[in-house]
Amino acid sequence: MAAPSDDDHELLRAFDAIGCPLNRTLQEMLNEHAKHCTERRGCGYTQATRHVAKHLNNVRKPLEYDEITLFLDRDSSVLRALLDGAAAQGVPFTWRNLDRRPPPVAMRDDPAWCALYEREAARQA
Repeated sequence: MAAPSDDDHELLRAFDAIGCPLNRTLQEMLNEHAKHCTERRGCGYTQATRHVAKHLNNVRKPLEYDEITLFLDRDSSVLRALLDGAAAQGVPFTWRNLDRRPPPVAMRDDPAWCALYEREAARQA
């Protein structure tokens, strides 16, 4: 999908404006695409609410990153590499809020890991 237009739902425009476009399913739901409007399940907006609720109504686990699937073209390979690299060194690590904290001291000697950290921290900023 191209950048949201004035015809798109305001949430699509808002998330796109901050650099976090929503995934195609949510785009279709919020724009009330016909395949997401049924008598039994309701309109696209109602279905989008249920879709997001599956992620919001569960306790977030530090090492899981399922909620990134709500966003368009979000590559999880960087997060997986960060988590795997820290685990291999026995370093406790969570991936959220990287832009608000420095990398773990024990991982600062690994330039490849630090490059991934900086990349993800910049994305989160």
